[in-house]
Amino acid sequence: MNMHESLNLYLAPTPSPSSPRQFKSIIQPILDYAIFEKNGTCFATFSKPFPAQTFSDLANEANNFYKLKNNAESNIK
Repeated sequence: MNMHESLNLYLAPTPSPSSPRQFKSIIQPILDYAIFEKNGTCFATFSKPFPAQTFSDLANEANNFYKLKNNAESNIK
């Protein structure tokens, strides 16, 4: 299963009527798959070299942005 199929299969949860927090809607990022090799050996093979620290920084920045937008908290287990 690739990342695009996974996002369609595992959608963001919707609040239940008994939930104490009610959300208008979940704001999801628009993903651009152009940075990945179309026929790469792995699902996330980049088409150009990409520094791991930059990738980590971007992921953390996106996570923080959508946490604020969705009034959510991280749940790291």
